Amino acid sequence: MSHGVAITITLQTPTEYGSTLEALEAAGWEIRDTTGSSFIREDATDSSDWLVFQSVTPENVRGIVATRDKLRQSAGVVLMYSGTSHGCNFLWIDRNTLVVSPSINRVELIGGWVDASWYLSRVCQPLLAGGCDVESVNLYEGLT
Repeated sequence: MSHGVAITITLQTPTEYGSTLEALEAAGWEIRDTTGSSFIREDATDSSDWLVFQSVTPENVRGIVATRDKLRQSAGVVLMYSGTSHGCNFLWIDRNTLVVSPSINRVELIGGWVDASWYLSRVCQPLLAGGCDVESVNLYEGLT
């Protein structure tokens, strides 16, 4: 059994996906996966239709995220924290809801528990600093 974590961030004011992505990138998150880029396909019909390890520029990924936002469709991208091998799936459900799932070389505490505070500080603080109107943050921890 492993420990799973999901962080759901609710924004009070609808915010373009690109604005939250820009705030995260300014704080050290990078559009990359272990080899290439991973993101929800531009023509996806649901949020589970990801392309993984693609040789695509960050600019192209930003464009796909922006297109899905304009169409009011969910969007997702893998971001890794600068200078580390730690990454997360970032999934925009809509302009008010961002779900973050630490999934790549997670920062862990003793016993294999995910260090949620590491992720919260590197996700929530940049969003606030970037002008996002965070209403609530919900943390789910469980055994998977």
